[in-house]
Amino acid sequence: MMLALVMSVFLIAFVGFATDYTNFWFQRQSIQSATDATCQAAAVDLLLYAASFPSNGNFTPGSTGVNCGSTTNVAPCLISQYNGYNAASSDVTVNMSFPTTVSGVTGAQGVTWPFVQVDITKQTPAYFSALLTGHRTRPVHATATCGLTYQLGSGYLLVLRPYPQITTFTLGTGTTLKLVGGSPVGLQVNADSIHATSFGSGSRADLSLGDSSNTGSDFAVTGTQSDPGTTTYTRGTTGEWLSPDLPTLNPYSGMGTPSKPSNGTSASQQHDGCPITKSPYCTEYSAGYYSAGISVASGTFALFKPGIYYMDGDLTIASGAYARMSTGYSGYDTHYGAFFYFHSGKPNITATNNTYTGMSSSTLTCNGSAPAGNYNIPNALTGVVLFAPCTTNGTWTSANGGDGDTSGTTRGILFYMDPSNTSTNPSITGSSTTVSALVGTEVLHNSSYGVTLTITGAATDGIYTWGNIVTDIFTMTGAYQSDVLLNGTNSSPGNKVAMLE
Repeated sequence: MMLALVMSVFLIAFVGFATDYTNFWFQRQSIQSATDATCQAAAVDLLLYAASFPSNGNFTPGSTGVNCGSTTNVAPCLISQYNGYNAASSDVTVNMSFPTTVSGVTGAQGVTWPFVQVDITKQTPAYFSALLTGHRTRPVHATATCGLTYQLGSGYLLVLRPYPQITTFTLGTGTTLKLVGGSPVGLQVNADSIHATSFGSGSRADLSLGDSSNTGSDFAVTGTQSDPGTTTYTRGTTGEWLSPDLPTLNPYSGMGTPSKPSNGTSASQQHDGCPITKSPYCTEYSAGYYSAGISVASGTFALFKPGIYYMDGDLTIASGAYARMSTGYSGYDTHYGAFFYFHSGKPNITATNNTYTGMSSSTLTCNGSAPAGNYNIPNALTGVVLFAPCTTNGTWTSANGGDGDTSGTTRGILFYMDPSNTSTNPSITGSSTTVSALVGTEVLHNSSYGVTLTITGAATDGIYTWGNIVTDIFTMTGAYQSDVLLNGTNSSPGNKVAMLE
């Protein structure tokens, strides 16, 4: 009888605990699902906040965090409520905190609060087990961490200005923008506007050779706009019109910038790739600080040695002027290139009808090979030729690899405007009888989103930009085609919203 009594009590307790802990386990899974959903919603709001969008999340990330029990309109808190966990209830707590680091994860650069952690706890009733433990409820808790992470990816054309009711991407009448290679989303326009993009009569965005597979890349717009149709947006077999779509952060916003070097110099040079055979030959510039910028006048020929050009003024290559990178000098290496850092000023590049011997397109690559055939770059470049140093992470390096990024296999940044730079209107103009190439990423942006990059095409494929373009407002005119070639390898900085823990 005693054995039967003990066994009965044991079986009853076992069934009781099994019932309660099955319920606890079920609640734990349910709370985890709600926590994950709340965390992902909060991470998207972090993205909008970092991209300077008016946030509908109704919270400001910071060290004090957010207690959903004391708020009523915070969007992630409402997501928790929709999933069955209302922080206004006495048995539920929902908290958000904003760590600045997460072990093993690199946060998006230039973002003060890249991560969010969500904790949800519910006091869950205990029935049978309470007879033994004395606790009528048990706290069941779940946590999740999400955020904005840094990663290397393929190339893109990114138009940053976020403000509503603004047109930030314009193709003029008859103009064709052709993108080749790059990421699945080849062109991103961040403006939250119903008319963020404008296509003139007969204009065309040709992304049919986009993506690393060259089967077509997406055209994404944050604002709500209807698909302009396959005549205006040529998308290939894999490209899609994405609207509305989340904005993309400027992946270069946290990039380190160079210290001001000693003054640069210029001198007459007959060698180092100068095609002029009589005086005054070419003017060769060395890397360094240029307090008034650099102006290459009409009828003159400029050579640029590799290194960092720290500019407090414009880089102007006038119509009728010529410019190329120096080549063939003692110690020449195809990995070297120029990084133009505009502390103030901007680039204004005009391609020119050139009668001089062409420069081999193999100088554009880091290993001296011919560019990929789908880029359609001619063997001889007869116009302006500037290229950035070869890097690993797509940023910048000095000629000896000692600063910034490390030496790699992809051209890094060619032009970079400091965010405090108030210059507004950089320009690139093609020529109908020459082939020019600007190889390297162009980051033409300031903190007020006031930079408008204008590219003017030519009657033939007269100018190629090979690398990412990041700017605030993008305009293309000229009623001709201009080519933007994007790297298909994972060597370009990027950010994404991610579930982490």
